[in-house]
Amino acid sequence: MPPVMEIKYQDPGETLDYPVDWLPTLQRDGGTISSAPFVAPGLTIVAQQKTDTNATVWLAGVELDTTYTVTCTMVGTNALTYVHSFKVRGVEK
Repeated sequence: MPPVMEIKYQDPGETLDYPVDWLPTLQRDGGTISSAPFVAPGLTIVAQQKTDTNATVWLAGVELDTTYTVTCTMVGTNALTYVHSFKVRGVEK
């Protein structure tokens, strides 16, 4: 059975940041982040950035009662590729 995806909640009027901490993975396998783009179909990616161990995306444009899947694909300097996905659900706060 696949792991349950984490769900985060966002009001339609908000722009929120969602960091992904790759440090545990990189400590285990070595290297740092070479690239870590996000995809968020149906949402507006306002900004994204990366450090050697973290990637962050800022999202806007959620609609009430709609759930979106956000995915970060990280390529490390160790030439390995990792994927982390989470869900964002539009709710009124």
